[in-house]
Amino acid sequence: MTPPPCPQRLPIEAAAISALSRHRLRLGIAAAAAFLGLLSWQAGCGTGSETPGATPTNQGTTPIPQPTLPAQQQLPVDLVLGQQGSGPGEFNEPGGLAVDSQGNLYVADIMNHRVQKFDAAGKFVAQVGGNGEGEGQFTEPWGLAVDGEGNVYVADSFNHRIQKFDPDLNFLLAFGKSASNLDDPEPGVFWGPRDVAVDADGNIWVADTGTGRVVKYGPDGSLIQPFGDLGEGPGQFKELTSIEIAPGGDIFVADSGNRRVQRFDADFKFVAEYAVPGWLYVDSVAKPYLALLPGGGLIVSDPTQNKLFRLDSQGNPIATLDAEGTALAIPRGVAFDSRGFLYVAEAGPDQVRRLQLSDLTPP
Repeated sequence: MTPPPCPQRLPIEAAAISALSRHRLRLGIAAAAAFLGLLSWQAGCGTGSETPGATPTNQGTTPIPQPTLPAQQQLPVDLVLGQQGSGPGEFNEPGGLAVDSQGNLYVADIMNHRVQKFDAAGKFVAQVGGNGEGEGQFTEPWGLAVDGEGNVYVADSFNHRIQKFDPDLNFLLAFGKSASNLDDPEPGVFWGPRDVAVDADGNIWVADTGTGRVVKYGPDGSLIQPFGDLGEGPGQFKELTSIEIAPGGDIFVADSGNRRVQRFDADFKFVAEYAVPGWLYVDSVAKPYLALLPGGGLIVSDPTQNKLFRLDSQGNPIATLDAEGTALAIPRGVAFDSRGFLYVAEAGPDQVRRLQLSDLTPP
């Protein structure tokens, strides 16, 4: 089911409510998942078995203790990119973000089925995409990453694959295929991958929401190994939506259905779990993302509470972040650059804002 046309731009609170309504309408395509026998995870919106808007995701589970919401900080807004639309520099539900070594910003423009590139000053540079299954086409691209050479990797979520592009967004490679059995998925299949990361050796790590796994591939897209499965224990996942890799090799995964970030070493051995003071729902809106900070801290988005959380290097929440002036509305993708800027993709007003984290020393 295709979402209805987006309404005219509204005040921020109304825009957030409107976006929620748009997302809820997309839940109707779960009928296709039922036809395929994939009832455990609804296609097209990535929901769990919970009723959207109903209570928290921990029903029937034993959640890790949740910390108290930390004090709120208002961050100065340095730049605003985009508005609702399909033209260059406009967005329809922006999602994952990535910044390369030159300061260029890449945005997963989910419902425009494309990726857009902006330079360090925020000027539109290029785009690739269009709704489809061919090379350089997408069906709801949610997450992306950039490697040390500037190549761009895109989680083409509902084509169930990863695509690789050069820095100018020319197609290079695609790998992955859709799962047919989520109870016992094959090693090299996906169902709605939401994010991708690249380590220092060029290996590609995919956060695959539907199978509850992180899957490792070589630089050429060859399968190395899947890790994890659906569940609540260490190394298990429920609605994993984001993955980040630290310079030292540690891997951080947003395990949003279990209301935690899990941390692993470079061999994907469990190290720790960090409770997140939010992530109350699993539905088509609540797809939080992570951004690593210098010194090992994290920025964690919370689309349902319209906030960001900052965690220290031990996973302790030390601040609730919002934007000065107009509050954040359905923040999803987050990315930190070498100048100390924090980019935030907002699905409510269909924009990306650049905020200043002035207390951080750029790496």
